[in-house]
Amino acid sequence: MEAKLKGWKEKVMPQSSRMVLIKVVLANVPTFQMGCFIIPKTITKKTNAIQRDFWWGKDTNSGGFYPKTLPSLCKPIHKGGLGFRYSHKFNLNMVDKLVWRLIKEKDSLSAKTLRNGYFKKKSPLKVKPSTRISWIWKCICEGLHLIRKYSIWEIGNGLSVNLWEDNWLPEVPQRAKVFTWKCLQNVTATNVNLYGEVDDIHPNCTLCGEDLETMEHLFFHCPYAREVWETAPNPISLQLDPSTSMLNLYKDWIHNPRHEISLELALTKMWMTWKERCNRVFESKNRSSTQLSQDIQRHLLFWTRKDTKQAKQRRHTSSRPIWMAPETNTHKINIDASWDSAITPSSFALILRDDVGIFEGGKAGSSFSTNPHEAEAVGVYQAAVWAKENNIGNFSIEGD
Repeated sequence: MEAKLKGWKEKVMPQSSRMVLIKVVLANVPTFQMGCFIIPKTITKKTNAIQRDFWWGKDTNSGGFYPKTLPSLCKPIHKGGLGFRYSHKFNLNMVDKLVWRLIKEKDSLSAKTLRNGYFKKKSPLKVKPSTRISWIWKCICEGLHLIRKYSIWEIGNGLSVNLWEDNWLPEVPQRAKVFTWKCLQNVTATNVNLYGEVDDIHPNCTLCGEDLETMEHLFFHCPYAREVWETAPNPISLQLDPSTSMLNLYKDWIHNPRHEISLELALTKMWMTWKERCNRVFESKNRSSTQLSQDIQRHLLFWTRKDTKQAKQRRHTSSRPIWMAPETNTHKINIDASWDSAITPSSFALILRDDVGIFEGGKAGSSFSTNPHEAEAVGVYQAAVWAKENNIGNFSIEGD
């Protein structure tokens, strides 16, 4: 795991990227070994520390201040954690999986091999550990202990169950997200959280300088933040009790959704406000609330457009239009335009083909349009200008 880290620059990586690398790469490095043996706890503690330090951007074993403990990060997402693997528990789960295969896949090669040595005429669940066993079987016995403890029989014909000894049951349901988690866990690096832990930190708000920089003040009660919430596009009027915690407010948004408050929009406004605060601290760059609101609009349009395009691709994969050739000895220019909003550039593209479909040229560009129809019209105009510049006389123009 440490060898994997040598080429990674965690100090310049956003935490959302570090989370992906931890889950996809680091956590999977010892998976094969954990599926066969119970790794000593000294090693699993080391792997836990490597993941923890990488997540918080610290050098391995450097120590220092950790806003949240590793067990908190390893909790499932629906319980307030980030779903990181706790190495020892994952190790036990992998061994349990091996044990379960011995019970359910009785004809597998591994089950046949182990049965001859340890449980010839009985279920592996009935085997009692011995001192004279191999290391692999000793690890499996630990898994058997957990299976016995937490498994339960569902009664069918009753032939396989010992009603006096077995447990039985009578027969009879990927950056904004990380930021949101940190806010709900109160581990964002606000001035109040850093005050007393880091030198030269004043607890007052970075944006207004008036009140203490708590999360609730920074995102909801600071004059700058209130302007961001109330500025078009996407204005939201918040009437909040100053004593309302962010956790309770988030629960209210989840359990009592309102048309005027989109959860995606609300979290985006908070995240972008946080980015503005960080830009002022680390880069001495300031934006007005209007400029920030326009950036929020562009951000939402980008992700909405991405999701919409993916949905359209899924819808139209099986029904693509067939290109129709023009008349003999003529050309056809196909044009298309893309438009998001009046405040973002629209784009157009065109291609020229002859009467048998051979590509002969093309062009792409951008412009500003007030609506989709105007963007298409600009594309047609650009096609005509381009055809004239290239001395193309006999042609037709086709859009979608």
